[in-house]
Amino acid sequence: MARAYQFVREHLDDVVALARLIFARRRLALDTPAMTIAEDDLEIADLGERIELRLGASHEAGFELPFDRLRTAFQLNETEQRTLEILVALAVSSEVRELANSPHGGSSLEQIDDLVYAHPSVRDRFAEDLSPDGRLLGYRLIELAATTESRFVRSVRVADRIVDLLYGANRAIADLTAARLVDPGTSELLLPEDQIELARRALRRHETTGGGPILLLRGPDGSGRRSIVGTIARELGARLLVVSSPSLPGDRISVALMAIQREAILARAVIVFAAVDEMLRDDEAHQRDRALAIASAFASYPGPVAMTATTGGPVTGLFGARGVTVIELAIPPEQTRVALWSRHLDAAMAPDAARRYRLTGGQIERAAESARSRGDQMDLTMIHEGVRTILDGELSTLGVRLAWTQRWDELVLPDDSREELTELVDRVKYRRQVIDDWGFGGKVAKGLGVAALFHGPPGTGKTMAAGLIANELGLDLYQIDVSRLVSKYIGETEKNLARVFDAAEAGHAVLLFDEADSLFAKRTEVKSSVDRYANLEVNYLLQRMESFNGIAILTTNFESSLDEAFRRRLAYRIHFPIPDHDERAKLWKTVIPEGALGPGVDFKVLAQRFEMTGGYIKNAALRAAFIAAGEHKKISMQHLLRAANAEYASLGKVMTQGMGRGL
Repeated sequence: MARAYQFVREHLDDVVALARLIFARRRLALDTPAMTIAEDDLEIADLGERIELRLGASHEAGFELPFDRLRTAFQLNETEQRTLEILVALAVSSEVRELANSPHGGSSLEQIDDLVYAHPSVRDRFAEDLSPDGRLLGYRLIELAATTESRFVRSVRVADRIVDLLYGANRAIADLTAARLVDPGTSELLLPEDQIELARRALRRHETTGGGPILLLRGPDGSGRRSIVGTIARELGARLLVVSSPSLPGDRISVALMAIQREAILARAVIVFAAVDEMLRDDEAHQRDRALAIASAFASYPGPVAMTATTGGPVTGLFGARGVTVIELAIPPEQTRVALWSRHLDAAMAPDAARRYRLTGGQIERAAESARSRGDQMDLTMIHEGVRTILDGELSTLGVRLAWTQRWDELVLPDDSREELTELVDRVKYRRQVIDDWGFGGKVAKGLGVAALFHGPPGTGKTMAAGLIANELGLDLYQIDVSRLVSKYIGETEKNLARVFDAAEAGHAVLLFDEADSLFAKRTEVKSSVDRYANLEVNYLLQRMESFNGIAILTTNFESSLDEAFRRRLAYRIHFPIPDHDERAKLWKTVIPEGALGPGVDFKVLAQRFEMTGGYIKNAALRAAFIAAGEHKKISMQHLLRAANAEYASLGKVMTQGMGRGL
């Protein structure tokens, strides 16, 4: 009975010894008697047989040698194995290189043909075994030198990755920085069973057909796209090889894709191309070329392949040879979110968190981890901080989170405008009762969010009102920066808008679009491509506003410049007029702290003399405060008149000489 190998190097030593015999026999072939050659051939055959017997004994003993794993994974035949053994020996043994007269450790295909495929019984295998699509070259187990010479005289060598493997150094992903091996998770999936079964059928088709369709999973971040693949991989006893699609090299992508296939087969892994939709943007043709290269390379790949994407796109049309199974994943319903939060929170808090935040399972997990880092006794405030942490990255890149310290009694507005603001707050507070408990959600398919327009001159309190509403509801207020939102690249503005709306919807944040007329302007007659794309952006906004389930507040000084279609989608259009005399007096009184005020200040006189909005009154009061502080006095009437005159002048208005009535 053959003795099992005890060490990896024992097997490599035998492979080197076999190659020594083969090259020594070739060197002596021209001048050695036939009997000696026959004896040499017998010695080669005998050593080859002993290597096979020892590999088998090692396998039975539970010691899986790298070479045994390699040939099993790629289903190499005898001649492919012998070719690989010769090239491995050339790579690791200087003695073999000297016998072969190959100082660089390579061999030509012509020489391999002579050494391995000389016998008539295997002669015809050469063309298939060593073709570019064969297992050895196709999976980059061996590599041809990049020269302009004929393929048969070019040097061929074993890949460094394979040498490392045979030495027992199992580096996870060699030659490739865009991919990583991960173990599938063990968490139970809280997803519809029909979606899991559809994925299972797609990814297990390779067991019977040697390929099967590409599985495309589309959905928001954390929706369970990779978890579904991980569940099926766990059933197959496989791992995941996750490839960052946008990070694939553009110049050598075919080489990278071969390496990906090789690593997946070696590791028994399901390949997952993440963020494949990022390669399909029309303005970056080279990214689309990558997607086409993937489609071509994996048309005949025998193993399971999955892809993940956030948005739609023409992905399915690229894989006609294999076909595509598409699964759309969405934000889980509230009942499922309760179960997901319960994995991380006290069961009593899970329903409130699930009702408040429309998050995916992955986002819930990350938010809970962030909340736990803030202390052991978790409450809803800490949960909100955790949610803010994971969503702030999307919102803060395109806007600014505003903190508001004012109170409702500092907002001076006509009664009808205040009543509408109160109604807006109640609409958010009691949305669950009306939409869910009373069943209005089944009657109103769209527009379940709250979109409001605050219109009026500058300084009338529009932004302040938005901040007060957010405070009242316990939500974050994000002022969106239109300059960062709008892009000159086609499709990028819509993509930025989607990020903002999705993050605000999930985190229950209030979006504030100040000077909204610059973004929500009227569509124009199409006279050029610029007009067409500008109209497309407005059309996208119209659709997204209609489906938005969050809170969006638009402010403008020019209501008439907004597209009429936006007006129809607004739940509220609240006017912020220039304050009248009594309101201005109240504003002057409200904006100045009592402790800073000196005697003799008449707010009614200030209100009568200066027809200004609240924003300008605040500026004037602050200006007067600094003047008074510089004189080491409290704020007097003279300070306020001086500051108000200066602020009035900045408005382009001039008081009469007597400052009596002049406006």
